[in-house]
Amino acid sequence: MAHFAIQNSWDDPMNSRSFLNTLLVVGLIGAIPQTYAKGKVFALVSKSVADQNFIDAFEGCQSEAVQYDDRCVHIGPNFGSHFMEQNRALESALEDPLDGIAISVTKGDYLAQNAVAKARARNIPIVTFDSDFPAGLTQMRSGYVGPDNREIGRRMGAMVKKLGRDRGEFCLMTADENDSNLNERILGIREQLSGSSEVSLSARLNGQNGWVESDKSPWLNGDSTSQALGQVEATLNDASIQVLMSVGAWPIADAGGYQDVLQRTDRQVQSNDTPIIVAATGSMREVDYRMLRNKLVHGLISIDFKAMGRASYHQLKRLNEGRSIAEYKSTSMNELVWFESSAPFNDW
Repeated sequence: MAHFAIQNSWDDPMNSRSFLNTLLVVGLIGAIPQTYAKGKVFALVSKSVADQNFIDAFEGCQSEAVQYDDRCVHIGPNFGSHFMEQNRALESALEDPLDGIAISVTKGDYLAQNAVAKARARNIPIVTFDSDFPAGLTQMRSGYVGPDNREIGRRMGAMVKKLGRDRGEFCLMTADENDSNLNERILGIREQLSGSSEVSLSARLNGQNGWVESDKSPWLNGDSTSQALGQVEATLNDASIQVLMSVGAWPIADAGGYQDVLQRTDRQVQSNDTPIIVAATGSMREVDYRMLRNKLVHGLISIDFKAMGRASYHQLKRLNEGRSIAEYKSTSMNELVWFESSAPFNDW
């Protein structure tokens, strides 16, 4: 059985904790039940329906849709993030009528040649959110909703400097080499640290502006929290690495596991020595604030996935009604560093 799913929320659209208990595996008859047909149906295609960030995006989409007698369905891989599973989920969802699709792109060229091409052949409006198609494929969608991912990377690099490190050896962490949004963040980090826009995904920094990228960089964790924790431990046990920057929240997703890793290593992240650890994440949890206050993580960039879901619905609604949309619809992101952890977020 394929490991992808559709989530529907008919009676209690805001009860996200029940979503994972009501997954409908694609392939069952009536994945989008016609009994409940009412208004427009918009699909939010995530990298993983089990990821809390994408659950938040679905909540945002559905909370807006119900106000107009429409609804959102949440589709994507059940566990982890894989472009082929995402493609299969979308192809299965296309067996039912859809009035619009918002997709967080995994491997853009593969999707463009397969499920997205089929959706476009049916003239279904398409936007991307969180993760856009890479350059050269943006014609596959009408617009993008979300933060500027290159700017997220730049802000992560600037945060490291704000935390007092202006040169040294660093290591990056990402999921895999296919995710266009994560690749943009990596490029942004390298731009900020090197002081140059002449950077690439294929070349680590090697002394530019005083920064050297570890030969471990970037770690590829396969969207696995457990694998990410092992990579954090390996990084901390390498005395030459002074900064770890994760372009996603994998290291801290399991806060208990992360703190266990810190306790097993010899290096003290709470000291004024090394390493500095920063990450991009979704909505802040109370445990994230506690880790910041205790200097277990030094800086976080928080991305508003609910806002992405709300905006995605409205962009698709406009397209479905024959109205134009802006190609880029920006949503907020915020930063917090450990010595400001008691202060509220401020939008940039």
